[in-house]
Amino acid sequence: MSFNKLPLEVIEEIFQNLGIEDMMNAWEAVGLDGSESYWGKVCRREGYNKVDGVDDTWRSVVNRNLNWRFRRFVRREYVVDENPHFPNRLHFENTRILTKDPEVPKLGVLNIISSIALRFCR
Repeated sequence: MSFNKLPLEVIEEIFQNLGIEDMMNAWEAVGLDGSESYWGKVCRREGYNKVDGVDDTWRSVVNRNLNWRFRRFVRREYVVDENPHFPNRLHFENTRILTKDPEVPKLGVLNIISSIALRFCR
């Protein structure tokens, strides 16, 4: 019997006993994905929290935390045209300002999610 032919609830019960890295590899190996409630339990166990406006599913919370842990983030540079005197901080948990050049307003950003949504704080 193929492992991925088992009911999803049975697979979730087995996989919940794995460490987070092994669990992610196991889900990839069977070609299935756990339910939203399953990923919520994983996040509570690991101490992961949703970030408002960023995470829409518990699975994305797990991915974001693993990307940060394993340094699989994207480094981007943004040139700010409109306001050369932009604030020194951004409202976004997983971004860091790396450079600020007074001649050419520029932000260096580390992004660990697939889409970027930056909001300036005042």
